[in-house]
Amino acid sequence: MSDLDFSDWIEHFEKDKNTDKIVLYLEKIKNGKRFIEVCRNSKKEILAIKSGKTEKGLQATLSHTGSLATDFEIYRGAFKQANVKLKESIGEIFNLNSENISIKNKNLILITNAGGVGALFLDHFSENNKVEKLIDILGTATANDYKKELEKYKNFNRTFVVILTPQTMSEPEATAEAISEFAIKNKKKIIAYFLGDKSVRKATEILRKNKIRVVNKI
Repeated sequence: MSDLDFSDWIEHFEKDKNTDKIVLYLEKIKNGKRFIEVCRNSKKEILAIKSGKTEKGLQATLSHTGSLATDFEIYRGAFKQANVKLKESIGEIFNLNSENISIKNKNLILITNAGGVGALFLDHFSENNKVEKLIDILGTATANDYKKELEKYKNFNRTFVVILTPQTMSEPEATAEAISEFAIKNKKKIIAYFLGDKSVRKATEILRKNKIRVVNKI
């Protein structure tokens, strides 16, 4: 985003013969007028998911990007003008049959290695729950980083939501082992969101074996 924005990439993939659809995850748009123009001129279908629908999600988006607050409804109107299809979740974008992730009336602590996904989860969860903390341990997080962060809150009587997106330094299987060990040792309720398919398959098997509820789609 320091040099290129969504409009640049849309123009690029509009010319790419191997691209059928363009999917966007947005936190902010630099030049709304150009974005609308580029999207309207695109012959390819454009779908988008936007964080910041709720106040909690918006706060997370601002801390992640340092951008100024913009009302979600303004984006909704811009997407309509641009012929961009706004979707409610990643699962909806990719037509995935997602497991029900409804959680109500819980005090939650969220730990994530991806700020954008954390903001989306805040949007989803904060309407029916009290999210006390969103902790972003960044994309460089190893299994030990997850373990150390969980240990900080072992005396909290809370439901933990642990989110992992597979990145270069991620250790899905070792992280699954660390989460399981923490939950069993401290008798904590943990819901693990390991996003992906093949890259987290063995990790999800470890979690389910240890009776940790795990979801790999949102």
